[in-house]
Amino acid sequence: MHAVDFQTLPPKPLMMQILDATSKIYVFLWDRKDETNTLRMTWKKLSKYFNKNRLKTGLRKLCDEGLLDYRETASGICVELVSLDDLE
Repeated sequence: MHAVDFQTLPPKPLMMQILDATSKIYVFLWDRKDETNTLRMTWKKLSKYFNKNRLKTGLRKLCDEGLLDYRETASGICVELVSLDDLE
């Protein structure tokens, strides 16, 4: 894995304009995770940000890439993001 100087990246608002839907889902989850890299949200709250089917498709893609694990419930989702240390 290469070291990245994040100070040299464009500002986040610009990056959000060029990211694809799956990348935007990952950034959304990353910004809202707790100290254990976990996020729990209701479908109602998530629907303010994403179409449910698009979100589920993005979650499956991210899971297939090994970036997260998730569990769906009747009321929402529980997501555990893989830590950066685990990716190496």
